[in-house]
Amino acid sequence: MLEYDLIVSVERACAEFDHFDVEVHNQEIEGGASAALFRQLERLLRSSEEASDISLELVISALEMVHRCSKKLIKQSVKAVGKERAFTLPCQVLQKYQGHRDKCQTPPIVGVVLKLLTHFGRAICVRQKMSEDYDLISSLVQIVESEYEDAVRMQAIELLAEFAYCKGCVMVHVGGLVDALAQSSLSANTDLKQESARFLLNLSVATAHRQLLGWNNNVIHALLTCLQKNLTVLRQYAIAALGNISACAENKLRLVKYEEGFLVQVLLFTATETSGDKHLQQDALAVLANLTTAHTAFLLCTSQEFFNVLVIHAANDREEKTQTQALTVLRRLSSFVGAGLPDYPRFLHALLQSLAGNHAFPHVAAVLREQSDVPANRRALLLFPGLLNSLGLVSLEREAARGEALEALRNLADLDDGSTFLATEIIFTALATAAALPEEKDRHLCVAALQTIERLAAREENRATLHRNGALFRSLLFTLQQKVSVEAPIQGSMEESLLEYIFPKEVSEVKSGKGKDTLPIRQQDISTLAGTTLLAISGIDAHRYHV
Repeated sequence: MLEYDLIVSVERACAEFDHFDVEVHNQEIEGGASAALFRQLERLLRSSEEASDISLELVISALEMVHRCSKKLIKQSVKAVGKERAFTLPCQVLQKYQGHRDKCQTPPIVGVVLKLLTHFGRAICVRQKMSEDYDLISSLVQIVESEYEDAVRMQAIELLAEFAYCKGCVMVHVGGLVDALAQSSLSANTDLKQESARFLLNLSVATAHRQLLGWNNNVIHALLTCLQKNLTVLRQYAIAALGNISACAENKLRLVKYEEGFLVQVLLFTATETSGDKHLQQDALAVLANLTTAHTAFLLCTSQEFFNVLVIHAANDREEKTQTQALTVLRRLSSFVGAGLPDYPRFLHALLQSLAGNHAFPHVAAVLREQSDVPANRRALLLFPGLLNSLGLVSLEREAARGEALEALRNLADLDDGSTFLATEIIFTALATAAALPEEKDRHLCVAALQTIERLAAREENRATLHRNGALFRSLLFTLQQKVSVEAPIQGSMEESLLEYIFPKEVSEVKSGKGKDTLPIRQQDISTLAGTTLLAISGIDAHRYHV
């Protein structure tokens, strides 16, 4: 067929195919239109004589039109012509026009090819095959890297973005893709910028891609730049991508160190921006939580601003979700910091300041209990101004946090050298109140309080403090006498009971009462413990009477 005849024939076909009636297009596919057009395209590309632009554009346009059919017929068409024709021929057309890099003169045929490939991508099984085709991905990446019009580059990015969800997608390994996306996300064109950021987010969803993205400085720079723009959707894409990237263990330390802490500073700014989206604040705190590990904790703790931001949100009861995220960071940080850290006082100061929020009490008390579980931390905790009294007030005023506060006080009363701390009246009031709790469900609190009083009473200054406050001493004396006088059926021998509750090492097995392995506490055991505590506050060594 002469080229003129071909042009006339295909022009007539285009006039017939140029509509959006899906059913009619289905009939065209079933009638063999797609197969015939692909044969013509193949002949034009493989002819010894170079095909004219108009011939190629007309055939590609006709193919694009007939593939406005249903997804089922797209699958049928691609299967009928074969993967080589369906994917390779359009790629050859794109390659043919790669030399046209003038932004003002993008060949129209490039946009038509992208429309055709977009139609193919509507069928899930075809999209999956496309995502595995390295040559096809490379051709699309070259368009993203090119100086084509933004609208054409946008088409390529949108198509590639859909491939990111496909299993076994190879595009993240195609050279230049990630850098091209990072560059596009810095474009002055808002739509192009947002679509590029969305693409990076899609890529970051796959766990296998996260380290590659996290170790690319261009990607991190682009995402941080997007996060600082005044475009909510763009910022949401950027923070979500950073959240995924920060979840990769290999990225955490590198991200915290990025540009001497610049990434952390941007996250902190996002978390405190008063005019910003509340969800962005929560996501920024979630990224900080992701970044908090044993290797990064010491770096994060060097920033006073880091703690200031956490305190602002941890103490804010009006934004419960944001408050929870801030407390999560503090809880996670607690697992990795201790008295050996030079900035440990900053951490403790942040915890106490967080107590300004009512919902923070149980979390802060739990963190302090966890810190006090480590013997090496206890002296630093005792020396921190206001910490002991804060625990006492928490125990008195916050029932939900009372157990953790009492556990912390019990731990702090037991130092490695056998000594104990100098208690205030607030501490003794909190302990006496807990010791007097009458309910069976509070027995573990009673045990913790009695043990702590017994240990504190070993120090003469503490006994003097008790005696000076006559009302407090008489109240505690009355409570102990009541508990000693309670008669209950004895299960097991008295010797076993004494062994369990006179010696602190054994009693330390009894925690807050929430664990599955917590031993049941008998009334007789409390009675025995009350007796030894009564002797202790009187200045008598109970251990002398143990046989």
